[in-house]
Amino acid sequence: MQRDRNFDHYQDDGVFYDRRPSVWVEPKGSWGRGAVMLVEIPATDETFDNIVAFWNPADKPQRGQELLFGYRVYWCRYNPAPCPLAQVLATRDGIGGIVGQKRTYFSWRFAIDFAGGVSGCSAKMLALSR
Repeated sequence: MQRDRNFDHYQDDGVFYDRRPSVWVEPKGSWGRGAVMLVEIPATDETFDNIVAFWNPADKPQRGQELLFGYRVYWCRYNPAPCPLAQVLATRDGIGGIVGQKRTYFSWRFAIDFAGGVSGCSAKMLALSR
């Protein structure tokens, strides 16, 4: 979902990222085990919509097998199914490790700011992965 609707955060000179709609896909029926894959397609210009998502079933389709998937698509400005959990306010990433110490392996550092939720609290989560 496109959550940031403040033009000052984009300063995009007529592209209007702050006004672009989001697409929410709601699966219908049983799709089985699998995962949604998020992909960024290389683009020559920042104005191209180059982020896509697709369903990747755990059990790979066999030749000639018919697969049926039902879903509902919402073109919207705000989340059509509000969640009682906290929402992500901002994300940042960078090279991991401990500042001032030599890195013995490559890692990424992620900082994710959350706010809201049932208790209305704010939190920050840091995660390192190799």
